[in-house]
Amino acid sequence: MCDQAFHETGHRTIMLPGSRIPERFDHYSNERSITFWGRRNFPRICVCVAFGMLESPPHDFQVSFCIVINGHKRILSKHCYKWTIMTDHVWIFDLSDLIYNDKLKGVFMGQNWNHVEASCEDCEGEHLMPQAVHGSTKMAIVKWYGIHIYRQESKMEDISFTNAKIIRKRSTSFSFGSCCHTENDDDLEICHAMCKRQCR
Repeated sequence: MCDQAFHETGHRTIMLPGSRIPERFDHYSNERSITFWGRRNFPRICVCVAFGMLESPPHDFQVSFCIVINGHKRILSKHCYKWTIMTDHVWIFDLSDLIYNDKLKGVFMGQNWNHVEASCEDCEGEHLMPQAVHGSTKMAIVKWYGIHIYRQESKMEDISFTNAKIIRKRSTSFSFGSCCHTENDDDLEICHAMCKRQCR
């Protein structure tokens, strides 16, 4: 899916009008960041970020993309990226186009599950969320994040979108691409049921 879009445009990063994450993406989040768990090798992924407008356009904004491994190892994109947008837009990119592959090699601790948090920040280091920062309001925000795993280059058994603690405790649990960030068994069952319907 991502490869097709990149092939058609000749670019590995695309900014398009719109506000929805493609349905075939594996994992979604409408929080301040998107998280997943991985082991062995860092997966090759395609990322989609849906930007929304807070005030009347047009607006210029600059963002960088940030990966945090296990809460402490911080990896930033090669550059800040600048756009002027009039409406909601989606940014689709191959992560390797923003972050050098050698920076992601060896970041996982062997066979252990590693927590990965990814987010957009403005070039002053603030998350792009609808909140006041230093007395001013952000002109553009992130509404949604989405992640697509390249199946031919990554092993899905080494990736989880639910907490690794839950995986160990509930080895028979579902493994749908979802945002099931809860350790409450009842909430987890409800979330899995919702994900099952979404994945049909």
